[in-house]
Amino acid sequence: MRIQILVQEMKSARTPAERENSLLLMDQAEGILKRLSEQEHALMEQYLDSMTDRMADVEPALYTGGFRDGIRVMKFINSL
Repeated sequence: MRIQILVQEMKSARTPAERENSLLLMDQAEGILKRLSEQEHALMEQYLDSMTDRMADVEPALYTGGFRDGIRVMKFINSL
């Protein structure tokens, strides 16, 4: 799941510079994770997985809410 979100983040970067910054950030984070003890690394993996899962749970609700808001705006504009 986390990898999918990172790939999506990279794809959504608008410019080559933004993509490069995303890659650099991921490389730095991976470097930090590699320096942790086995126990600390496992804890961080669990934390990141949990955070990613929460983001995945919230994202559809935000998308649906935005879609509903768009429909309301369209109806309002049509009523003018």
